[in-house]
Amino acid sequence: MSDQGVVPALQAMGTNDEPGFERMATAISAPCRRDVGELLRLLRSEKRDDSQKAAVVIMNLGSVAFPTVLGSIHRDTPEDYVWEAQLLVEIEAQSRAGLLVELERMLGDKRAVKQPDLGPGVEEKPIPRRVCDESYLMMRKMLVTGESEDAQYLNERAFLTRSDKEKDAEIARYKTTRKWVKLTE
Repeated sequence: MSDQGVVPALQAMGTNDEPGFERMATAISAPCRRDVGELLRLLRSEKRDDSQKAAVVIMNLGSVAFPTVLGSIHRDTPEDYVWEAQLLVEIEAQSRAGLLVELERMLGDKRAVKQPDLGPGVEEKPIPRRVCDESYLMMRKMLVTGESEDAQYLNERAFLTRSDKEKDAEIARYKTTRKWVKLTE
């Protein structure tokens, strides 16, 4: 990575430099992983005050700490195992709750989303979408569990092929009932 920072280093890379992107992501995240690892060692120490402080910092780091905590979960001691799993669930729940608040806000945004130009060789053009349509589909993906990939795809297509008025009615129905229904039958 460049001494001038992340942006100039990224701008100097080619658009298909997957190994370079991976190296950059590793270089950016390595110090955080190291620091979270140190906090985890402190968390597992016998020093109660330091352990509690480390737990608070890890919670404040939230999703930034998640991969390191998950990757080094302490399975040897039942109490640590359960506590660290609870910590991961708390971090995930906080992230999820924040994301759902934002997605809920997006449900009221009816602006059109510009679709990518797929080029002349593509036969099927993307279905036009609005911000609220995308939000509805993302929320559905997050909240409807147990639905197969095929069922997800079919429900997405069924939703997107409706008129804006019909999609608005489905979004309003969801906001009122907080229940998801099959859109295919």
